Amino acid sequence: MKLQIELELDNPAFADPDEVGRILEDIASRLPQPLCRTNELSLHDSHETWVGYARIIRGQINSR
Repeated sequence: MKLQIELELDNPAFADPDEVGRILEDIASRLPQPLCRTNELSLHDSHETWVGYARIIRGQINSR
């Protein structure tokens, strides 16, 4: 399994250097335990604007 996160960073809220960290903390608090395949988690910035998603999916990270 892997955790896939996509964030759209072209947003005024990301002028705050702590915004990405805040969203990552939110993801960590909302992941199901035990980890399993789940529906997408909708991600929002501090202004409640949708900025992306996080999901657990089957597969492995491709080595580069």
